[in-house]
Amino acid sequence: MLASPLEHVEAEILRKATKGLGTTEEWIYPVVMARSNAEIALLKKTFQEKYGEDLVKVLSGELSGDLKKVILTAMRGEVVDFNASIHTSAKAAADADALYKAGEGRMGTDETTFINILVLSPAEHVRNINSAYVAKYKTDVAGAITAEFSGDARRALLFLVRSVLEPVELLAELFETTLKSAGKNAYGLSAWVVRYYRLLVRIRIVYLRLYGQELRTRIQSVVSGEYCQLLLSVFDAAEVEFGAFASGSGSASGAVVSSSSTVVSGSSGAVGGAAIGASASVEEKTSVSSSGGLSSAEALALCDDDDVPAEPPQKSERYLWIT
Repeated sequence: MLASPLEHVEAEILRKATKGLGTTEEWIYPVVMARSNAEIALLKKTFQEKYGEDLVKVLSGELSGDLKKVILTAMRGEVVDFNASIHTSAKAAADADALYKAGEGRMGTDETTFINILVLSPAEHVRNINSAYVAKYKTDVAGAITAEFSGDARRALLFLVRSVLEPVELLAELFETTLKSAGKNAYGLSAWVVRYYRLLVRIRIVYLRLYGQELRTRIQSVVSGEYCQLLLSVFDAAEVEFGAFASGSGSASGAVVSSSSTVVSGSSGAVGGAAIGASASVEEKTSVSSSGGLSSAEALALCDDDDVPAEPPQKSERYLWIT
């Protein structure tokens, strides 16, 4: 898995989450939420090609309730492109009012209206809606979500909103949540290390601030043996590759921009930040000697992955949350 293109990794995460007895919902929404239309289309296509099944039908059959509504809305891949002449401050205020009327301003919740506004709006507009909501109702959109939804639906919508407002803090918490259940969720830990490879250095900085411990040390305290060495070798490769970009605090306040970037080790020079939805393949030639762990080539030798492509993927649209 560590050498696969991002879309293959994500398809595999969703396959593992929906296959067998029960469904691992906490693996689904971090993959599906806060994605561009192009990413959703690519994810559907890759899942169909790898497993011969329609991803939307699989998710529809496995999920229920409000979480099903949230995920299937995201899977439509119909996020509106940001247009400054349309997504004005007046529209943000109107959508904030619509959210309030669909939730805190009525008995019960109009889930469809609430979900559609948040899931189908561009990230810049979600940020502006939040500002308008705070200004008028003295609480933020996350507070409204917490009041109106529960369980995994709440967590999915919070993941979406926080991916816009505080993405690296969100991911630091995702790692901690996964580490707490690593005994039964080791696959999830592997998946996040791969998917958020470009952000590992910044996640480390914020993780230390939030939990008072180095993320690398925390991983060592939870997992062991060759599996631990494999994870740490990828972690250290990210430190070598992206350490120069980690001088900031890890929070993002700038506007979201769209960028085309090749998802392959060494591509960071063309990208001025790291993408929430972007990972990088770890090439065999990369070697990490500072940690005393495995080189990436040795780590790849431990991977049980027969789906590694002969060529890296070309280009795919990514949202750059970190500026």
